[in-house]
Amino acid sequence: MQNMEASVTTDEQKRYLAFAAVLFTQNGHLSEELEISDKMKCKNILKRWWGIEDHSEAAKTAGELSIAAMHTPFADDVYSEFIVKGRRPPSSPEELADLTGLENAYRSSVRRALYMADVPDEEITPEYVEELMAQDGYTATFTEVLFDRLIEGLECYQQAKDVLKRAGVSDEEMSEIKTLAAWDYGRTGIIARYGANAGYLDEDEAWHHMKTAAENAASIYPGWREYFAAYILGRAVALGADCKDQYSTMNYLLNNEYESPVFRVSFKQMG
Repeated sequence: MQNMEASVTTDEQKRYLAFAAVLFTQNGHLSEELEISDKMKCKNILKRWWGIEDHSEAAKTAGELSIAAMHTPFADDVYSEFIVKGRRPPSSPEELADLTGLENAYRSSVRRALYMADVPDEEITPEYVEELMAQDGYTATFTEVLFDRLIEGLECYQQAKDVLKRAGVSDEEMSEIKTLAAWDYGRTGIIARYGANAGYLDEDEAWHHMKTAAENAASIYPGWREYFAAYILGRAVALGADCKDQYSTMNYLLNNEYESPVFRVSFKQMG
């Protein structure tokens, strides 16, 4: 691995890092350089939150995130059907099982349960996962688990929307959000940067994954405000995560023009 202390971060690379500014800010790391002094913290975060302990796991995770293939299929199905189209949420797992338009949500959820297992697509079915769940002592069906996840996600979406409004995101800006892929793109930088500092990825690999995520994001969002809004909404829907604690980060990134890194770099590719 190259000596990062001797590396110079270009303006374009600072731009790549800015796409992961939410988590960098929350973890107390600057968003304008690859180097992080506390290598052990990087290793601990990767292991604790991602189960990553080597090059293969880091590269696979960063690669999936950079093309929005991790949580986006689930989040986008839910967002499209129940937010954009305004479909009434199911009132029971049985009703959920009869709904169309959630095929990607089902497959995505199954994939997450089998992440890193390299199970062929034709074998990834809810029934197969239920067998695995039963072996681990679960008594709920896969549809019941997915139902709970869906309802939690929709509740947290409303929380996230309120947080974003408090941070000054307008209804017009919200209407520009067509996909919640920002949740995957925004985490690519964490895996790539922490992976490089942990010694799991070399610098070229790390920048490649971050560049891929940045250009994909820049191709579908108008700017930083819509991008970060989609990130928070995606986090809420995909994880069913309480977003009340996200206000200070959003307010800092979107409104602090003197300190926020996104006021110093272009959202679109620099000419």
